[in-house]
Amino acid sequence: MVFSVVTLFSGCAADDGAKASSANNTNNGNVNVGGVQDIGVFRDIVNTGGIPGPDTLDANGFFSEHYIEYQTEDCGEDICLFGMLGRGISVLSSDYMNVLQVGMTTQVNPQDYERPPTDFIAIIDVSGSMYSDNKLEYVRQGLHMMIDSLEANDRLALVAYSDMAREAQELMFVDSAENRQVMHANVNRLVAGGSTNIYDALWLGFDIAAMSAAEGRYARVVFLSDGQPTAGITDPSSIITLAREKASKTSQLTSIGVGTDVNYDLMKELAMAGGNFYFIENSMALPDIFVEEVDCFSFPIAENVHVTLSSGPDFYIGDTVGFEDFTSSSAGGEATFPAIYLASRTSENIEDPNSRRGGGSAMFVRIVPQANTMSLSGILLSMSYTDPQTGETV
Repeated sequence: MVFSVVTLFSGCAADDGAKASSANNTNNGNVNVGGVQDIGVFRDIVNTGGIPGPDTLDANGFFSEHYIEYQTEDCGEDICLFGMLGRGISVLSSDYMNVLQVGMTTQVNPQDYERPPTDFIAIIDVSGSMYSDNKLEYVRQGLHMMIDSLEANDRLALVAYSDMAREAQELMFVDSAENRQVMHANVNRLVAGGSTNIYDALWLGFDIAAMSAAEGRYARVVFLSDGQPTAGITDPSSIITLAREKASKTSQLTSIGVGTDVNYDLMKELAMAGGNFYFIENSMALPDIFVEEVDCFSFPIAENVHVTLSSGPDFYIGDTVGFEDFTSSSAGGEATFPAIYLASRTSENIEDPNSRRGGGSAMFVRIVPQANTMSLSGILLSMSYTDPQTGETV
């Protein structure tokens, strides 16, 4: 199952040391595409005197770093589609440049929803490289904070992996001081050494998540790595396929990449399979990420989302940037998203609003006149989706 998602975020933010690909606290109902590439890697390379490559930045990652004031009219549905047209003279020629910005907003208030009891499955890299920069120590701190932040009806499992994956903590309720002590003790037993078997780690983590699903519970798989797959099945496409097959609406995946040695493309694709992606520029930011996962939750408000764009008789559709799933032609194009999620925060803590200004994802389309005409009439934007509560098509 391919599980690329779009997420509506309200109040789930990363701190200044960690750049979350799909989280911000100032977007006022704008829509972010889940798994988009933030500019954390780009910024980190610049700060160390390097020259970032083109694969370190994409359109949605860039625009999610900036607050953009989108229209707020209520279309009467849970998800609203909009378009904004910009026109100017090209710097390369005297021709007019016409650009259509396509985005989505919502009027749904995530604060009206409560986080359901959740099973958190933390998959932790304990390969030898986790000794460097005190990464494993910061991970331990984060897990301790996570345990203390969980509700009594939540459960936690811990998977540690290096040459192979093992269940370091079975799925256990956080409903007593004794259980919390057991969890803290198991975290303290984590030691680093060996290679990095990502495939087996994800397999075991999702196997535990499947038990949660069988009991009708919501699961969050939190996967952390600081390097490349070096043991077991190391082919990135096989690892990504596994995540796409296992991720679901009730078993979501968050991937956390630590340091410059991490396989950034792999971690990004894992996020596209079903959740968030954090790139940690500073290991000291690791503890806050685990609490962030407890504070934030998401749930579907639209499924089988289909967006179409049709051109008029006097122009055609040029190149597009933004929605990776958009397929274009001269007559228009379309994009399909299996689900749109609403994300909310359970904590009262408010981060520094300057830590991430993200304003939501968008697609930008170049509109090219067929002849010397100023008319752009005939642009048609449409969207349909299934209401997950009623099963009706909107």
